[in-house]
Amino acid sequence: MSSLIRLNLRLSRVSNTVWMISVLTFLAIGPPAFEAYLPTSTERVAFVEQLNLGSAISVLYGPVYEPGTLGQLIMWEIAAFIMVIGAIWMIVYGTRIGRGDEESGGSEFVAALGYSGEHRTFAALSTIGILSLLTGAMATVILIGFGHQYDELPTEGAWSFGLYFALLLFTVGAIAVLFGQIMPTAGGARSMSLGILGLAFVFRGIASVNDDFEWLRWLSYLGWLDLVTPYTDNDLLVMVPLLVVALLIGAGAVYTSGRRDFAT
Repeated sequence: MSSLIRLNLRLSRVSNTVWMISVLTFLAIGPPAFEAYLPTSTERVAFVEQLNLGSAISVLYGPVYEPGTLGQLIMWEIAAFIMVIGAIWMIVYGTRIGRGDEESGGSEFVAALGYSGEHRTFAALSTIGILSLLTGAMATVILIGFGHQYDELPTEGAWSFGLYFALLLFTVGAIAVLFGQIMPTAGGARSMSLGILGLAFVFRGIASVNDDFEWLRWLSYLGWLDLVTPYTDNDLLVMVPLLVVALLIGAGAVYTSGRRDFAT
């Protein structure tokens, strides 16, 4: 199994490196940008008060938490962008590794070595898990580094976001792999995964402007950020049931892969 995981990582090392660098670079430009644009806490507080006067911003980026520390502003805007970019990355990669290789004929060579559908799917999920943990760890290191340079970026917030981001990437990848086992084609699986991303965005937007639908955050992996609230509450315990959900999705993908015909 470890050989199959190494093969997966090696075959996509260039594309995954480009995606990872893109996501982390976007995160790295956030603290200096906000520090240059809003250098004092007074300016940041006034900026947040102005943003909270309307709901359109909350629909696009999520809630703006007060008093508007540097960490909270990064989670409000920069995190919103890299969550979507990271989700698209995992949809593309999860669909390819979970189903696309079958359509291209690559999985036939792996199957000839004795790896069953469950083995290939488990290896795909393991590969996604490794990439997710690595990206989340690097995001944590970046934010901790900026915490030594700028105020209002405590280490607890860096850990909260890093763990959440790793969970987000794995969940999206697991969903893509699951649809790869359910849908007739890899293209169909990709479309369904992108549809789930769209729903996640809509659910978070609704919850951000209407308190009666606050529960929709639990149904949106983008909205999970508002449950963990890095740099505000840093509620790591919230991620326990969310991790269970992600693992169940992965288990469903493995189960389904062993009960369908090859390449159908």
